[in-house]
Amino acid sequence: MGVLSSKKSPEYLQQIRNRVPETPYALRDSFLTPRLPGAVNGTAAEPGPGTRTVVDTGNLLSITDGYAVLPATALLGDPAIRYNSKSREVGDILIFRDVIIRTLNGGICYIGWDNNTVSVFYDCIIPYFGAFHPGEAGATNLSSDFYEYTINSSYDLAMLSRQAGYFWFVKDNDNKWELCFVSNTSNISSYYPGLSNRLNVTSFLYNVGEISIPKKLWLPAPLLSDGFGTVPDVIDYGGVNDGTPTRVGFGGDARKAFFDGTNSFVDIYSADLNNKFNGKEFSCIVRSKVSDVAVWTDGTTRYLIRFFVDANNSFYISRVAANNRIQFIYEANGVVATMNETSYAGEVGWFTSGITGSDTNDQARAYKNGVEIAASPAVNAGVWTGNLTSSAVVIGAGTTAPINVWDGWLSDAILLYGVVATPAQMATMHTHLDAGTLTEQILDAEFGVNNWSWWKLNESYQSDGLGHAEGIAGGIGSGGAGLQWEQPIGAFDINSSDQFECDLIENPGWGNISIAVAECKTQDVVITCDGWAACGPCARYLDEDNLVMLYNNGAGTVVLREIVGGAINVLLSVAAVYVPGGNLRLIVDGQNVRAYYEDVLIGTAVINSTLKSTKHGVSAIATPTRCDNLTIYARGTNGEYEILESF
Repeated sequence: MGVLSSKKSPEYLQQIRNRVPETPYALRDSFLTPRLPGAVNGTAAEPGPGTRTVVDTGNLLSITDGYAVLPATALLGDPAIRYNSKSREVGDILIFRDVIIRTLNGGICYIGWDNNTVSVFYDCIIPYFGAFHPGEAGATNLSSDFYEYTINSSYDLAMLSRQAGYFWFVKDNDNKWELCFVSNTSNISSYYPGLSNRLNVTSFLYNVGEISIPKKLWLPAPLLSDGFGTVPDVIDYGGVNDGTPTRVGFGGDARKAFFDGTNSFVDIYSADLNNKFNGKEFSCIVRSKVSDVAVWTDGTTRYLIRFFVDANNSFYISRVAANNRIQFIYEANGVVATMNETSYAGEVGWFTSGITGSDTNDQARAYKNGVEIAASPAVNAGVWTGNLTSSAVVIGAGTTAPINVWDGWLSDAILLYGVVATPAQMATMHTHLDAGTLTEQILDAEFGVNNWSWWKLNESYQSDGLGHAEGIAGGIGSGGAGLQWEQPIGAFDINSSDQFECDLIENPGWGNISIAVAECKTQDVVITCDGWAACGPCARYLDEDNLVMLYNNGAGTVVLREIVGGAINVLLSVAAVYVPGGNLRLIVDGQNVRAYYEDVLIGTAVINSTLKSTKHGVSAIATPTRCDNLTIYARGTNGEYEILESF
């Protein structure tokens, strides 16, 4: 790491002297004019702006060969250079160039911000025993190193102010700025940039070639950012303006939404739908799947879809309390047509359920997977009357309370208005739904324009961009929204607290897990989120048998493990007090991984070379559990932060 030569050649110094900066600065000091110890205080920064205020009771600090040279003493914060104060702004950039640590021992120095109320720097980068550490809110967090350095090598360092905390960057001889740490603690309102030494070892020495604060504000845009404050859409296609559906429950994949058996529902009632649907001639088909084979024998009524007027007028499809059974009901003016299909024992795959009702024909028909069931048709001589009840026109539940909630997935629900589909047409809809090939054009051709509605449940849930929580004017820090979530195994929900909640775990063969990921386009990332027990970041997801995951088990142990070919390899297992909503951070760079919990370094590890995926997200190994404020940034190994070179 690092280069073993100085950047401050005579030619380089002359270039600095002659350069007219394109970027305006609030502070810029390249230490151009040599100054003897004791002669630095009160001098002007060069090329400026800025004025140096020096604490140096021992007359040790000097400017030599284009560097500020700071030897250590036994005094706290002495010697030190401070510059003019600045009001804190989100997006402040503080850059130190050509930083060279000359000794490797227990001495400590501060490079960063000071609040000018104590004799040590407040928010800073601390070189210590071969690694850079974050120092934040006046504390020396030496347990959380974020980058190893080599003595006599040159580094560029940067701190970027967040609403609370900082982004911490390092550049060495690979000429790429890398995001090394993200903190969320300090938010002092004004601060002083500068350099300081701290007591401990009198031989500790370091040089700094330049300090600057560009006036331009900037924050890195996250690859993926989700505060989970946006309820996933239920996309409603069709020829009737039947309002905007509301929904609780989340699955994440392109063609499924998970219903947790307790709280999920889709409310599709609207005045327009009520006016269009009269119950006299209709058809309906729903595509679904249970979460587990045990659902068929849990003795609980669970609705796939329900249209309800009153106790005498309704239609619905439900899994009833009797084992292995789906029931199809069409009731008009108190006359009930009931059809039962009892062939669901062991059914864990996707299936469609369909029903048609006709006053003209005095009958109802029922279909499983596009084939009419043995109990169909059933006679119904009643005449549908009345308006729909607004709280009981629901997909995946009996009412919006909710009650009698489906336990598993639903992907599509189609309703035909005034049209009784033929058996051949029901078979056609099933075939297309099962294959994912149904289109609006097919529905128009089969049933006519404006005669149908098609609810695609959670077809395109995307990240909302709110996990990083910067959100200031001018787009600083914006980004990370619009990425498509995938739910390859298990299921998550967005709960009433706007948190990503694990509803279901599955067993791919090596252990129980639930996974949600998005395509982030790069392998090397910094993932941070607030996690509850057994839930946290997931990185390098290739498939359910190949991934990296970090979590606190809820019993006081932080675990980093990789799954390779379905085999579990525990990379770290470290005691750490469990904090509900505690911050988890996972940094993946090549095969090197760093894991943090509550801003404390848990440890480092090397992952298997086969884990090269660019999909990252969240995983959980228990339910119920949850996480919040997920943000994924590029590590910088692909040159994502080269804008820092222009400042």
